[in-house]
Amino acid sequence: MNNIEDKYYASLDIDKETMSSAGAKSVVVPTFQATFTPPHPSLGTYYSANRFFYESFTDDTISVIGRYLAAGVIEQIAIVLPRNIEDGKHPVASGGVTINLTINGSIEQANKGEITIKRNKDKKIFEAIFDAEVQNNGTTYKITHGIVILEATGPL
Repeated sequence: MNNIEDKYYASLDIDKETMSSAGAKSVVVPTFQATFTPPHPSLGTYYSANRFFYESFTDDTISVIGRYLAAGVIEQIAIVLPRNIEDGKHPVASGGVTINLTINGSIEQANKGEITIKRNKDKKIFEAIFDAEVQNNGTTYKITHGIVILEATGPL
């Protein structure tokens, strides 16, 4: 290194020619959010999880769970995928991708919906957008604008 500029880039671990960092790591901010219409009885219109799981609990499936815990409220949206599912757009249906909602103290399975998934298997990152409908006590809850971005929290 012959000049101060070379030393500057080296101190930041940046390759001067490519402007990339050999030691850079991506940072994934865990995200699991959605909106409800009508409003969720415990959470209102906007759902934002504060606990996250992306791991396999069985040999055949992978679970992606966003849980909201606060002041006696425990609600969650759980997405369960067949282990061998391909990335892309899929219907939400029994025997395929299922979405379960904890609402009013019960677990309800979505009766319709759609999810688009994308995974980075090397970095163990899961991304999805989804919509679903869930029935509970005679009310149909539409879950829209669902978005998930998570790193694996356990074995896949």
